[in-house]
Amino acid sequence: MTPAAHPPGTGSWLRPREIGITPLFVLTILLLTFGGLMGIFVFILSSAHISDGVMETRNSDTVIGLALVFVFCTVASHYYGHRRSLMLQAVAERFGLRLRAEAMQAAIRNSVRRDLASGVTVLQDISAVQRFVSGGAVTGTLDMSAALVSLAFLFYLDAGSGWITLTGIAIIMLVAYVMKRTVAHLARDTDTKLDEASAQLSGQLLHPDVVRGLGQLPATMFRWQRRYDRALDSASKAQSRGNAIREIESIVSSLCLMALMLHGLLLIIENNGTIGLLISTYFLASHAMSPFSGLLTQWESWNSGARSWRRLKQVMTLDGEAPARPPEPDAPPGLLIDAVSFWPEGRERPIISGLTLALRPGAVVTVEGRNGVGKSTLLRLVLGLLEPTAGRILLNGQDTFFCDRGTLGARIGYLPQDVQLLEADIYTNIGRGPDAPPDLVVAAARAAGAHEMIGRMPLGYQTPSGTTAGLSAGQRRLVALARALYRDPELLVLDEPEVGLDGPARNALRAAVERTRLAGGVVLVVTHEPHTWNDVTDYRLKLGADGIWELAAAQREEGKEPHFATIG
Repeated sequence: MTPAAHPPGTGSWLRPREIGITPLFVLTILLLTFGGLMGIFVFILSSAHISDGVMETRNSDTVIGLALVFVFCTVASHYYGHRRSLMLQAVAERFGLRLRAEAMQAAIRNSVRRDLASGVTVLQDISAVQRFVSGGAVTGTLDMSAALVSLAFLFYLDAGSGWITLTGIAIIMLVAYVMKRTVAHLARDTDTKLDEASAQLSGQLLHPDVVRGLGQLPATMFRWQRRYDRALDSASKAQSRGNAIREIESIVSSLCLMALMLHGLLLIIENNGTIGLLISTYFLASHAMSPFSGLLTQWESWNSGARSWRRLKQVMTLDGEAPARPPEPDAPPGLLIDAVSFWPEGRERPIISGLTLALRPGAVVTVEGRNGVGKSTLLRLVLGLLEPTAGRILLNGQDTFFCDRGTLGARIGYLPQDVQLLEADIYTNIGRGPDAPPDLVVAAARAAGAHEMIGRMPLGYQTPSGTTAGLSAGQRRLVALARALYRDPELLVLDEPEVGLDGPARNALRAAVERTRLAGGVVLVVTHEPHTWNDVTDYRLKLGADGIWELAAAQREEGKEPHFATIG
């Protein structure tokens, strides 16, 4: 047996054409970029013509005509630049709209598979790619291509001026490389220290009542402040070095332009050039060198955008939606766990090995074992949140991993260890959305023993129930149980459901399990108190280390028969 591969995605990654990047789009962007040169070229040629010709003839009409042409070309150049920016922003927006929902779903699947919360990172990566597409990195690169045209025209006018400018560009690029090498490790060190300081403070403030109640806030802030100060010192060093190198870059640009001026003056003195040539070469050189001055920033933007793009591609490829398979008509009703094994990457032994159960509708099974043996992993496999390394899991014939999640999710009830409620009211949480029929929401609340509790609240079912709503842990758990019981699920999965519940609530919980059993649903209960479930349980599934498992009959009262069809 080999470790589990990553869950297969759909195999389709975002194609450029899907967000509007076509050959025509690329051609249009390039034409708009070179069209933006119109203003600077007209200005240079007009200035040269005025200084070399019009100054001698004193023809004001020519000056006015050239000024009007210059104004028109300048407006057109800025319009072309604006259109280019709008086109790039449209691509960035389409990229976000195309990927945001799908990538978040993939991130959630990735979080389940790796036990990491990567949803926020995915949203940050999408935003980073959007900023990259619509920001200065792409336009800066396009402007570099336009700068090469200016450089070529500069060589055409005067080879000496071209070589001076090219030398200046080479020195600027060298300075940018030195800056990257000098500042990069300081920047990484700063980011690491800031992350550590933020993580330390966040960890301490997860339980603010404990921190304040035990008087630990001053000590906590003191330790955090020391880490934060070290991070700021590192940031200050990086900024100082960066500023120094940027000053060097500015000096190089100024010296290059001064060299051009001296070269032009020498040409005029030797009667090999004119004032117009001097003006033209000066402005062309400035235009050619300008994009390269921001080379370092653009390089970092390209690196950042590429890293975000690779992470998004990896998440979408490895954790994309699994293709849905049709139900198997010959499969037995209920829940079938058919020779299921789970062996994650990096582990020497499997977590689950060769588990086989066939549970008819109405079966109730407790899942037991020490912490870390794979109880929650088994539930994730049953729910279709993880792909088995081997075997399959069917709910009334439907593979729980290769399925349409919206359709299968409506047939499943799940109460996790850590209750997570939507930032919405109780009604929306129980009904799994705001449009649920009221009678079904109330029925689920009654089944969970939560209806009277909700009725005592001033806003009733419209009471907010998010993380900051102020509900107690027990109240949140009852609302989550009602959500799990909504629409009489075919499969009810409860992960340590007794936690946070008092005696009456526990009785309501067992009554809900019995109700689901009588309605023909299969129930799996992870618990550390299996003896408290003997009155409703058929069998006890005991999990051990290295994938070992054992099935035992529950100590049921006389006259109550188990609901298993087969056990393998």
